[in-house]
Amino acid sequence: MAKLKVYFFSTQDNGCGKFRMWSPAAALWRNDLCEIRRSPNVPPDITVERAEEIFKWADVVYTQCFTSLWACSFFVATRDYYKKKLIVDLDDSFWDVHPMNIGNVNGKMFMLNDHFSDDPNKFWDVLHMTDEQWNRYVDEMDPNDKKVLSKPNFLHGTMLDVDGRKMFVKAKHMDARSSANFYLSHADAVTTTNPFLAEIIRSKTGQQNVHITPNCLDPREWAGEPPTRNQEEVWIGWSGSVSHYPDLLPLMPPMDALMKEHDNLRVQIMGSSFEYLFPPKRDAPAYGVGGYGGNNNEAVYYNFEDAGERWPGRMRFDKPSPIDQYCQWMRHNFQSDIAIAPLETNRFNNAKSELKWCEYSMLGVPTVASKFGPYGRAIRHGVDGLLCGSPRSWRNALESLIESPELRASLAGAARERVLNEYNADKQAYRWADIFAGTAGAVPEPAQEVADVHAI
Repeated sequence: MAKLKVYFFSTQDNGCGKFRMWSPAAALWRNDLCEIRRSPNVPPDITVERAEEIFKWADVVYTQCFTSLWACSFFVATRDYYKKKLIVDLDDSFWDVHPMNIGNVNGKMFMLNDHFSDDPNKFWDVLHMTDEQWNRYVDEMDPNDKKVLSKPNFLHGTMLDVDGRKMFVKAKHMDARSSANFYLSHADAVTTTNPFLAEIIRSKTGQQNVHITPNCLDPREWAGEPPTRNQEEVWIGWSGSVSHYPDLLPLMPPMDALMKEHDNLRVQIMGSSFEYLFPPKRDAPAYGVGGYGGNNNEAVYYNFEDAGERWPGRMRFDKPSPIDQYCQWMRHNFQSDIAIAPLETNRFNNAKSELKWCEYSMLGVPTVASKFGPYGRAIRHGVDGLLCGSPRSWRNALESLIESPELRASLAGAARERVLNEYNADKQAYRWADIFAGTAGAVPEPAQEVADVHAI
C-alpha cells in the first residue's frame, strides 16, 4: 500500500513553524512514515493555482491558521473539490490574546489584541449610503465590471445591499479571529498542544476532532559544545520574544534582592531588551512598536545603544536569532546556569505550551518556572524543574539553585532525559502519522485533471 502523502504548509516563520511543522515533517520523512512535502520556511503567497497544486498531490494537507479569510477559503474549497483531507494546527488561543501581546504581521510589528478582536470596528470602515449615492456610483461603473460583479467595488472596498440597507465597506485590517473560526470549524481535524486549548477550540469553533501533540525537538539540532562558563559566576538566563513583557516584570523585586545578596550573580537576556531591564538613557528617542513602554499598552522601543542596565556591569543582552539558527545559537551562546520561565496568570498564557522548558532542558540547564499553566502541567516540581507561585517562592527557588550546583545538575539531568523521550521528534513522529492516517482513512485515488482551476 502506498505511503500517505502529507503536505506541510506552515504560515509562520518562527518557533511555531519550526517545532509544530518543520520538525514533525522532517521526522516523518526520516522514519519513512509518510511521503512528505512542505512549504519553504518563509511562507509563499496563497493563490488558487498554488492551493490546487498542493491538493492535487497530497492526501492530507497540514497547515497552520491563515489570518485572511480568502486564503482559508481557497484551501477549504480546494480540499472539498479534490476530496482530500485538511488538518489545521493551533498552539495559541486566538480568543484570549493579551492586550500587551505583540507580533509580526506581514513584516510589521502589530498589536495582536487588535488583530484577533471580536470588535468589527477594528477591521472595517462602514459608510451608510443613500439610494442617490448608490445609484450614482453604479452608473459610473465600467460596463465590463457591471457584467462581472454582482457587488460593485470602489477604492479597495465593497458596496453591499443588506436587507435594503446600502453601505460601503472597506477593510482596515485582516479579521484574523473570524478567519480562524472558519478555518478550524471546517477542518477535518485540528491539532494543538494541551487539553486547555483543545477545549477552547471545541467550544469556540464546534470542531470536535481535536488531537493533542507535543512540540517536537530534533536532538541533533541541539548538539555541540556549550559555551565556557566562569565557575566563579552564576548566570540566570531567559530567552523570548517581546510579547513576554508582562511575564518577566513581576520577577524584578526578587531578582533585585538576589543580585544584592550574591555578588557573583549575573543575568543573560536573549531576544527582548525590555526597558525595565535595560532602562533608556535620559532623552533617548522612543520608536514605534517593537518593545513596550508607558502605562496604556502603548508599544514603543529604544535603540539598545541608548539603553543602560538594571544591574550595571552584570548583564548580557543578545539580539534575537533567526529561527533556522536558533537551536545552535542557544547551544553555543546561552551561557546561563539557571533558566527562568515566568508566566503571568491569564487565559492566553494558560493555553501556551511548555516549549521553553524543553529548550532549556536540551541545553542541560535547570528551569525555574511559574507553576501556572503549561509549566504546572509539564514540570514535576523538585524532580525536573522548580515551580513557583509567588515572589517569595521565586526568590527561594532561585537561591537554592544559586547555592547548589548539585541540585542544578540533578534537575537538569532529569529534565533532559524526559525531553529526549517525550518531545523527541523521531520518537513522537508516530503520533502525527496516526492522526494523518486516521483522518484520511483509505488513501484516495488520484483526482482527475481540471481544465479550469477557477472552477473551484
